[in-house]
Amino acid sequence: MVMEVRDSKKFLFWLDDWLKNRTLVVKFPSLFALDKKKTCFLSGRWADGTFSWAWKRKPNNSQELLELNFIVDITRFVVSSNGLDTWRSRLAVDGSFRVCDIRALIDSKLTVPINNPTVWFPLAPIKCISYVWRACMGRIPTTMALSKRCINLSSISCKMCFIGVDVADHILLDCSVAFESMGWIFNWCDIPI
Repeated sequence: MVMEVRDSKKFLFWLDDWLKNRTLVVKFPSLFALDKKKTCFLSGRWADGTFSWAWKRKPNNSQELLELNFIVDITRFVVSSNGLDTWRSRLAVDGSFRVCDIRALIDSKLTVPINNPTVWFPLAPIKCISYVWRACMGRIPTTMALSKRCINLSSISCKMCFIGVDVADHILLDCSVAFESMGWIFNWCDIPI
């Protein structure tokens, strides 16, 4: 997400990255130390094409004056449009934020590629969807997963059917008790199996 400065009333002058490369507190630490109000908005420092500073004292050494000249040069071309400040997504050409773009970015950064595309089922509750997604990623805290993290357990067998090993695949697909419970839930929700 990037900031698009227009009326300069939403973004902090020093602390937000409204120049799109680094915050001004990082780029100009000497001037930041001189400012009386370090959490001021951009509109508090820039109004009608001129800066309105609130210094503890005037910048007077070479470093402070150099930073002041540089900050005036780089900011005068940025703050000059009408409308409201907005956030724009770097992931979409039109700048709009979409979950599918974030998902594509996450998928591209995973060390273990997932070959199955994500299927969003709108009738299922989000907690169910996230549980299945975590199970596909191997992130369900089953007894087998806990034992791999050196947590001592009496047994790694399934606590519902006592037949299989307690892993995510068994809980969701193989466990007879879980399968029967799922059938009851589907029947209760009028979902044909």
